[in-house]
Amino acid sequence: MPPISAISAIPSDENARRLIGRLEVVASVWLVALPMLRPLVWSGQPTDVPNLMWLVLLAAATTTGLLLRGLQVTATDPVMVWWRRPAVWGAVFLLMAMIGSWASSLPAAAWTLTCGWALHLAAPWALWPVIQRRPNLLVAGLVAGLTGEMMLMIGQVWFERPYLAEQFSSDPSLSVEQRIADQYSVRISSWRLEGTFLLANTLASYLVMVVPLVVAMAWKSRHSTVTKRWLAIALALAAVVALIMTGSKAGLLAMLVASAITGVVVLRSWRWRMGIAAAVSLSLAIILAIPATRTSLAASAGVRLDYWRAGVELVSERPFSGHGLEGFAVNFPRVKPPAGEETVLAHQETLQTAVDLGLPAMVVVLGWWVMLLWSLWPQQGSPPKNRSLEEVEEVPATQIMSRAIMIGVVTVLSFAVFVGGSLMANMASYPGVMPIVWSALFIVFIAMVAKCAVYLPLPPALASWCAVLACQLHVQADFSLHSMQIVGMLTWVVCLGQVMVRTPISMHFSMQSGDPLIIGSARRQALFAGAGMLLLAAVTTGIIASSWRGEILDRARQTESIMSRMRLAQSGRLSDAQREQTLKAFDHAVGRVVAEDGRAALAAEPLESLAVTIITRAVTESRRFPADHDLVYVAVAISEHFQALEPKRSAVMTPILESLMADWPSDLLVTKVLSEHYLRRARVADEAHKLIFARQAQAMAQRSVALYPTHLPLRQTLIAAAEMTGDFATVKAERQEIERLKPLVHVDNRQR
Repeated sequence: MPPISAISAIPSDENARRLIGRLEVVASVWLVALPMLRPLVWSGQPTDVPNLMWLVLLAAATTTGLLLRGLQVTATDPVMVWWRRPAVWGAVFLLMAMIGSWASSLPAAAWTLTCGWALHLAAPWALWPVIQRRPNLLVAGLVAGLTGEMMLMIGQVWFERPYLAEQFSSDPSLSVEQRIADQYSVRISSWRLEGTFLLANTLASYLVMVVPLVVAMAWKSRHSTVTKRWLAIALALAAVVALIMTGSKAGLLAMLVASAITGVVVLRSWRWRMGIAAAVSLSLAIILAIPATRTSLAASAGVRLDYWRAGVELVSERPFSGHGLEGFAVNFPRVKPPAGEETVLAHQETLQTAVDLGLPAMVVVLGWWVMLLWSLWPQQGSPPKNRSLEEVEEVPATQIMSRAIMIGVVTVLSFAVFVGGSLMANMASYPGVMPIVWSALFIVFIAMVAKCAVYLPLPPALASWCAVLACQLHVQADFSLHSMQIVGMLTWVVCLGQVMVRTPISMHFSMQSGDPLIIGSARRQALFAGAGMLLLAAVTTGIIASSWRGEILDRARQTESIMSRMRLAQSGRLSDAQREQTLKAFDHAVGRVVAEDGRAALAAEPLESLAVTIITRAVTESRRFPADHDLVYVAVAISEHFQALEPKRSAVMTPILESLMADWPSDLLVTKVLSEHYLRRARVADEAHKLIFARQAQAMAQRSVALYPTHLPLRQTLIAAAEMTGDFATVKAERQEIERLKPLVHVDNRQR
């Protein structure tokens, strides 16, 4: 906050009042729309249109808040020493994350994660003055988002899973890889629901944050009107059922423990405290008495213990600097226990932080979490100029959710769904031929829910405290803070709790003509406006670059899918109709390449021109900052398909794969594919070149084995190359190691 001399205390004129009022309306729209949309918007890849659209909304909301903060000086928060401010701990962590992103072996993924964290923290901070005045709008957005998520969970059971089962049974390309086939079959047959979060455990992380809020609202509404009471009770019951339907053992345990801790801390009677402890102990005993549950818990714990053992070993290698953000994903195969399952995350956020960023960053994260809980605990007294909570709740809902705000919310929702493409994929499997109709009905319904939710009582600060504690407990057995959906919701829940601790200030002092406004100085206005415009420009530039990269990635994936189907057609696993459809898609893809670069495309056979052109574009784009491994992954997959379809022309891939090796010298995927490529060339080469390729294959295979010692197919590739070079000592040693590891390793490590 600037010194008193830096601001003008002269009452504003009508123009300033009008501008602040309009900005406040826009900010109010964001308070409803962002919490409403955050659980619903995610399509799997950061460069997908819905996710890029979400970043635009975040940047616009942050800019709105900065403009409002620059124009108007609001009541200050109580003075607090720096080390008790959660914002300070968060800023230090973000700085460490930026350093870790710079040192990361997967720069694109690391910078995407860091920027996502920063934007999701910036928007609530910028809108904080409006949150203080209008917490009901934030609650309305949270309730509407929860309602929308539960509606989509119902649609998942009724429509999406039957559609997925039909797709899986009729499309052989979905079952060509055993692990993918297993994932599809498990998802189709499982009773566990994941909603829009892709994973049931991630959905559970979201629900453990909103269940305490809606349960507290239901409790507070017991003395309200019948409509309010039953609306809140129905919402609370539905949220609890949804949490149970995720089947997340860690989520349910975190919710149970957090609720128990909250009750024990709040209740003064030792009789009640002992009763809570006895109830929790009895519940756990009953759960553990069920053999199926006990077996499932033991299996889940065993898998995570393997991850954690590997994580501890990685921390011991670089305790202070870490391996760079996303370092666990890169280095886990090297230290994975033989029986461990494959993963890219440690399933424990504190350990993940220590692996990626070092032990100092882990201490910062733990300190941040403690300060968040401290900031949510009810304090004695309240800031000056605050109105009581009862007065705030008596403000008519029509004044809180005005017509202008409602129109803005519907506009943002429509933009997200129809322009950004959010939820259209979810509703593509719904009955009828027009998902747009379902989307329109969905928008109308959750907008009405938001309108009604402003009548509900505000949850107390302890509900947010319990919600944040439950989330913090859950991430000790999961990786939810790597999901932007969870991070975004966590920031709003924290802000709501902090508002209730401080008691919301008057909702109308900035709007009524009789109330004086403290207008920021010209310097303050320019500073905040410049920061907002700079942020908006930076995010827009990044989104344009990301959308271009996303288009190249989509083209590469389409090409990879076409060539995968061509391999199935070559082996006779496609029907005549599917084969014809694949050939049409291939002709269309080749036609696009010819139209874009006729000379390069016409210089070779159609399949070769398509593969080389798309791979070259993907590899070229992957080298731009930040280097993107996803593009490399798809490029390598296309090269594998091409060599299987045209084994006599595999030599054209040699310079491409060797250039990737120069770019990613320690990458397991690149070394593995290059070793297999050299081995393939050695088998068809003449005597003069056979030994050269075999030695190159052996060198790459040895590097691959060092990067992933427990993956037996890599050792088999090394044996094949060593046999060609005459290195029978290596052959003998590797066969003995395979025999030793075979009964120990996970089934996924025994097959290609």
